Amino acid sequence: MFNIDEMTSLTLSFDPRSNQFLPQFLIKVPAVHALYLTRCNPLAVIFTALLVPLLVSGCGNGRPKLVKVNGVVKLDGQPVEGAMVVFQKAGDGKDSFQRPSSGITDSEGKFTVRTYEPGDGLPYGKYLVGIQKREVVGKPPVNPGEESSAAVNITYKWVIPKSYSEPAGSTLTAEVTSSGLTPAEFALSTGGKPAQIEIVGPRARANDP
Repeated sequence: MFNIDEMTSLTLSFDPRSNQFLPQFLIKVPAVHALYLTRCNPLAVIFTALLVPLLVSGCGNGRPKLVKVNGVVKLDGQPVEGAMVVFQKAGDGKDSFQRPSSGITDSEGKFTVRTYEPGDGLPYGKYLVGIQKREVVGKPPVNPGEESSAAVNITYKWVIPKSYSEPAGSTLTAEVTSSGLTPAEFALSTGGKPAQIEIVGPRARANDP
């Protein structure tokens, strides 16, 4: 172990550019028995103190490494267009990454996953998966999603069974590795049952227990 006090000494030197005295550290390097003189500018010290943590972390934005992934959704063997696929990190919730990630299927049932930017992918790990698609039945008196829609009843048909819609309850899981997404295809089934109809609005709330 080296004794820092024995390895360094401090002197002052006048700097004509700043018109002030600046500290100089005389550093003795035993390995080469040489003297290195380093002028310490207070602003440089502050800048270095802020920069070093970013360099050590390796990524200043704090985002985890992502793997570009894609997959396919099929219902009763047929591709589903316009389904939302949602990924939620599996575990006890203590994982530092809890940002939701999702994708929308195209006409062939294919999707790519977005976490921060379109198609950027997912971090490595295991996930709970929810897949949902529902359609409005008939012509609603207002557009779903508008503030006024809360005052009217809107009827939906669940194209994909509602049991698949929430990651926590769908029983669907996936894993992201360096090879991509496993499984890459989600084969869903209606079980031969007709599409579920759901009414959202004052009428539905009035019937709530």
